[in-house]
Amino acid sequence: VNGGGVAANGGAPNAGGNNGGTPGASPTGNPGAGTSTNPMNPGGAVGQPTVPVNNQNNTNPADVATGNASGDFISLLGDENPLSQMMIFNASTMKPDQIDFSQTGTNSLNVSGVTDAFQAALVLNIQAIMASPFFEQVKQASPDLQEGLLMAEQFGIGLDSIESIFAVLQPINADYIARDIAGPGEYPSSAIVIDFKQGSNLTALSQLLIEGMRNDGVPLQQGTPVGQNGRLHKTNDLTKGPGVLFVGTTRIAVGDNESLTLIANGGAPCALAKRMQAVESNKAAIAIVKPEIVDPSLFQNLAAIDPDLAEVGPALQTINLLRGLTLTLGVSESLSLDLHIETNNEKSAQQLFALILNGKNTLGQLLSVQALAGNAQNTGVPPELLNAGLKLLQSMKIGYQQNNVGLQVNISNEIVVMLQDAVGVAQSMARESQSQNNLQQIGLALMTYENTHKQFPNGESPTVQYNDNGKPLLSWRVHILPFIEQDRLYRQFKLDEPWDSLHNMALADQMPITYTHPNSPELDGSTVYLATVVEEGNMKSAFGNWLTRPRDITDGEAQTVMLAEVAPAKAQIWTQPDDVEINLSDVPGSLGFGPGDAINLLFCDGRIQEVPSDLMAATWRSLILRNDG
Repeated sequence: VNGGGVAANGGAPNAGGNNGGTPGASPTGNPGAGTSTNPMNPGGAVGQPTVPVNNQNNTNPADVATGNASGDFISLLGDENPLSQMMIFNASTMKPDQIDFSQTGTNSLNVSGVTDAFQAALVLNIQAIMASPFFEQVKQASPDLQEGLLMAEQFGIGLDSIESIFAVLQPINADYIARDIAGPGEYPSSAIVIDFKQGSNLTALSQLLIEGMRNDGVPLQQGTPVGQNGRLHKTNDLTKGPGVLFVGTTRIAVGDNESLTLIANGGAPCALAKRMQAVESNKAAIAIVKPEIVDPSLFQNLAAIDPDLAEVGPALQTINLLRGLTLTLGVSESLSLDLHIETNNEKSAQQLFALILNGKNTLGQLLSVQALAGNAQNTGVPPELLNAGLKLLQSMKIGYQQNNVGLQVNISNEIVVMLQDAVGVAQSMARESQSQNNLQQIGLALMTYENTHKQFPNGESPTVQYNDNGKPLLSWRVHILPFIEQDRLYRQFKLDEPWDSLHNMALADQMPITYTHPNSPELDGSTVYLATVVEEGNMKSAFGNWLTRPRDITDGEAQTVMLAEVAPAKAQIWTQPDDVEINLSDVPGSLGFGPGDAINLLFCDGRIQEVPSDLMAATWRSLILRNDG
């Protein structure tokens, strides 16, 4: 069944079965030969030296290190491991869904140069992506994508001229991990390859790419011939950027010098390359990982690299129980995800199937509880996201067959709409949270200013100068700049000149991000974070053209509003010494809001609170005035 067998000195020749020859496990590493029609395991390979593993369950270390049939997940992890508990397979209660494991698709992907040195790949089928009805939706929702596409077209390189993009990765070893942990590491041994259609004009793009990388400090050498018709610009320092390869008139690649040389030299397709070509041509994205992506030396050196890594050694070594992983994304009428995992034997497949199935059920229970709780209280999770997650789990199929495990998810248009709504709600919540954070930063700066100067930055003082008409020259927002990490900007202002002097007006374009509302970037130089100002006889607001110290706030700092987030229509230039004049009979209207709106307020004790606009007028009056009793 497995082609080449396992022997003391490596597997002996044996003509193919379904899985091809497996590597011989031996200190001498003699070949174990075999042939097969399965592209994932085409035949026996040179045996690898045995690798010691953390083994407490009588699992053969050679079997685990080389992915042979006698190991399984639970025996490697141990019975007490929480993951092992979720991997217990019960044939009577765990029924697999029907999944097609044949993997007999084909495509025209150019895999020249994808040799045995590479053990993982990510493929983007640009033509399939562009043909998808979802592509236009994504493009319309992303101004950055539109700008990038327009720029590419100006150089004569549109998406329609690209056949495919793929990235390939060499095995990750202990040396690479150690360098990455120690400091700025090198780019991993990998290459990103872009294949263009015949007739594409890459001259302008090539020049732009080389010049841009050199301007960014990548030490590229002059191009030298490599392979049949390639030109390689090597990099002198891989920590600063990759090299660049041009092959003929249809291929551009970036990566480390070794990987680019392999790509340029071509050669017969390896198992990974064949697997890349054995996927249907209508799939938009393909991810393939072979177990050899992790070099065996990594497991021998975990403790030396980082003591914390040694503790997770057994979990990391489970990758050796896999023979391959393939994930595909379809984007035709609906979105679909297909995950195919090939394990070392059926027992491992059953355990992995049980883990995924139990994970699905646990997540479903969690989302259901959250959805029910959301009906009674705010859980902080958008209900749209909970509902989309439950729909997604309902569409999920999980199955296994012999040593294969599969997971399929069909993301219908209904789920896509629900996810879009959920993303919109989440983005809105994030922006609102950012706005409250801005108010909190402003409040902290005001507290620090008062602690430093023994008064808030309103009312004339050595730092706050007034004009002859009794009005500040500059806003309090300028005077707290040193306390929001903007001391350099503060020092550029002339404090004895008004906000609209020629010198100070030129600084208005440098409004700090703290004063920018995330929902209103178009205001550009104006802010919605304003002090609430009102005076009625002897009663006053916390802020205004008068001195304010904590002892002047006789109603209590926790009960008195200092600032409000006003509607965009009420925004003021941030350096201008104007805020929002309050009509105590209609405070929400003064702030630019109407019935049913929510308003963010900063209180004098630094607390942020969102309050409904529909509060009674008397309540609003009490909140705004500092001394109304």
